[in-house]
Amino acid sequence: MPPIAISRLVPILLAILSIVVVARPKKRTPKVSNFVVGGDIIGPGDYPYFVELGTCGGALIAPDVVLFAAHCGDMTNKQFNIGSYHRSYLEAGSQERFCEQWIPDPEFEVLNYSDSDFALCKLNEPVSIDQSKIRLELNDDYSVPTDGEALRIMGLGRLEPDAYGPEYVNDVVVPYVNHDECKAVWSSISDNNFNVSITDNKFCAGYVNGGKDVCNGDSGGPLVKRTIDADGMIVDTHVGVVSYGIPCAKPGYPSVYARTSSRVDWIKTTSCNSLHSIASFCDTDGTRVDDDVAVVDVAPAPSPPCENGQLELVVSVKTDYSAYQISWGLYTADDSLVMERIYRIRYHLNQHTLCLDPGERFKFVIRDSAGDGMCTGDYGYFSVVVDGEEKFRKEGDQFDGKYTRWFYSTKPETAKQGVCQDELGFKYNGRPGKGCNWVAKNTKKRCKKEGVAEACPSACDNFCACRDSTMPFTIKEPSKERSKCEKIAPSDCGRKAGRGRKTIADFCYGTCQNCNLPSNDDVPSTFSKHSNNRKRTKSKPFKEK
Repeated sequence: MPPIAISRLVPILLAILSIVVVARPKKRTPKVSNFVVGGDIIGPGDYPYFVELGTCGGALIAPDVVLFAAHCGDMTNKQFNIGSYHRSYLEAGSQERFCEQWIPDPEFEVLNYSDSDFALCKLNEPVSIDQSKIRLELNDDYSVPTDGEALRIMGLGRLEPDAYGPEYVNDVVVPYVNHDECKAVWSSISDNNFNVSITDNKFCAGYVNGGKDVCNGDSGGPLVKRTIDADGMIVDTHVGVVSYGIPCAKPGYPSVYARTSSRVDWIKTTSCNSLHSIASFCDTDGTRVDDDVAVVDVAPAPSPPCENGQLELVVSVKTDYSAYQISWGLYTADDSLVMERIYRIRYHLNQHTLCLDPGERFKFVIRDSAGDGMCTGDYGYFSVVVDGEEKFRKEGDQFDGKYTRWFYSTKPETAKQGVCQDELGFKYNGRPGKGCNWVAKNTKKRCKKEGVAEACPSACDNFCACRDSTMPFTIKEPSKERSKCEKIAPSDCGRKAGRGRKTIADFCYGTCQNCNLPSNDDVPSTFSKHSNNRKRTKSKPFKEK
């Protein structure tokens, strides 16, 4: 058989697709075509350990650890569907979690597809799954599987190279291919930059005539050997991870899997010592113990309350149909990332709770990669609440590609007192020596730049500082006269002053107790000096309790 051009060999990974976004009306419901190639739709609960990662599949090997392929890439902060049955929906008992920490196998080299195509993700919270009928174990026996042995694979990969993936998880049974035959088949493919040679740490599974196999989007998914105990318990032994192949179900070229037993020691040791998993094969001090059972039924521990005067922040995001387009990040004043979340589950209300130090300034940035907000199907929304006070909320059609909002972590009863402390480390445009004192020398121009008024509330007389302006202003009635806040009585606050429809309260925030934050429907990004008129400018580009 002549060698096959390496351009025809691709990783079984949905992420290779280019996504083209075209203009389309809002309030729409896209369709996903309805099977792994040659497989069947599974029943609800058939594989409670299967994990939908979006572009890949994976397996829950512990209540807080997911095993998949290293070539799937960094999954940090991405949402997983544990026990997935219906693509991107929480159905049939499936549960959502986020990848908190990602560790690829150090022996894997992505450019040449070497051995050890494994990666682990530590979940943000443990998950409890139903193991009353089926459980998953990790294989540590090199002699398993054997020639011709039936193996099961499940996933949401394509039906054929140019088709969509299925709407529901599919599975298929394929035979283990003799190792020498596997080597011979793949030896006909050669390339200087792509190592497809079959070592003892890889193996093949599939039919010589093709027709049934994995395809793009099935990467990382578990290949299991199924046995049934005397008591009727189904035991699925995790023998391999979907690694690469020639899509899809092509005759003569069975797909290649990373052999679980070749790196089971690394999998367990990393889960215990680096990810500090609560797996049954880990001791209570986080070290490895001898126990082959992978998953135990452990309920998530309740989140502790905020302590030491910290304030509770709750970020709520209700996704629309196109949940995978939505992500957000929370940043400190110096642009350090506090939390990021990247969604996958459709029509789901996500709530994230953190503890913040009081009086700090934060930036919230939410993005929609399609640039049309959360308007596909039922509209979504998002909101940020600090210590019970809603700082802001937006419906899905009230933002497009990105929305940025600065806010302070303050208690509701103290919020109206405002924050009037300029940031000591602030640098205008990142330039040394250009701090708030420098801004104060030309507030008319400099305070208009996005983020400056929030960083330098005292220098810019930012309205949320709740302080009186030190500059004189003109009172319109009964006769035009110049005055200052120090001469104003609270009873004068409603009198017209300055230009337009302003009143004295727009200048004398402290005296008039005019300290309310802007309304949820009109969020400012910068503010002019001595005024709470809102002037919108373009936004800059952008641990859980």
